[in-house]
Amino acid sequence: MAGRTLYINHCGSCHNLHLPEQYTQAHWEKVMPGMRLKAKISEEEAKLISNFVLARCKPD
Repeated sequence: MAGRTLYINHCGSCHNLHLPEQYTQAHWEKVMPGMRLKAKISEEEAKLISNFVLARCKPD
């Protein structure tokens, strides 16, 4: 699963990983754009990570 692998490799390289289920969709949508810039990942990679996280997040 590409999104999961990217999430682990990119997001986990800067900080401890949080389970997607720990936060709501609104939270993830708020923090992910800034994290994308910090991690210097492509828009395509960001979409894969976003799809992975949002498919598993806590309901709003």
